[in-house]
Amino acid sequence: MDWVKSVFARLKASGAVNKDIIKLEQKFIRLAETAKKQRVKDEAKQGKGQYSIVDTFKDINGNVYKNAVLLDTDFFDGLSPRNWGDKLKEYVENRAKNNPFIMSIFDEKGNVQKLQFASTKDRVTKNGKSNHKVLDELSRTNDNLSKLSVIHIDEIASVSEENSPYFTDENNHQWLDENGWLHRNAYVIRKTDGAIFNLTFDIAKSRDGRVILFATKGKIKKVGSVDVNSLKKIKGTRQDSNFNSSIPNSSKNVKGQYSFAGENAKTADKLKLSTAKQMLKDG
Repeated sequence: MDWVKSVFARLKASGAVNKDIIKLEQKFIRLAETAKKQRVKDEAKQGKGQYSIVDTFKDINGNVYKNAVLLDTDFFDGLSPRNWGDKLKEYVENRAKNNPFIMSIFDEKGNVQKLQFASTKDRVTKNGKSNHKVLDELSRTNDNLSKLSVIHIDEIASVSEENSPYFTDENNHQWLDENGWLHRNAYVIRKTDGAIFNLTFDIAKSRDGRVILFATKGKIKKVGSVDVNSLKKIKGTRQDSNFNSSIPNSSKNVKGQYSFAGENAKTADKLKLSTAKQMLKDG
């Protein structure tokens, strides 16, 4: 909704103020508020609407963490962990079909890429063996922490910009990793006991140009513990599907050169302003 207000503020500043513009502004704001409320409801049904990024905290040994994701989804409530598999598979399949986009990220060259789920039809053979669905790496993981992380992937991805992402040029998954891999790190906290883990998730740069979330089980290392009740969640931190809110201002390059592209932000604002003006023109 911020960009809506910004666009109309600029229109007003330019002197293009009349009753139609005011009515359109009010309509935009109402629509944005309605869409936001619906998105929160939809995300809650999918187990990912709890805004689980936590603010700066110390573990029991005094080590400071700038942020982390508390794995507190209620998506699997009522199910024994050994029965999570079917529900996770359903979630992954639905997400891939209906809302595959996760967020915009920078690659190792500093280019903006759209991180997304694989298609439900994508299949791959590793080293000439075991032809299987790409999505199986997410839905059939045996590790419970990885399963929880799939549900929280939007939040995990959004904080991973700050934790030294890196690139490897390994290529043993045919078309899927023809252009190598991006590996990103984030701290996650297990709700049941406060254990803190550094989790690495793997992103494949495919032949067709897509940047695909492959697995949340790349590397998982316990690094500390924290009293869960002491954590403070940052409300409203979920990333929206637009450039400005998808790429954190503190983004860093894999080689230490990532920075938020001001010119790209200006371009995005111009595009939004142009869209609003066109809507005014079209009535």
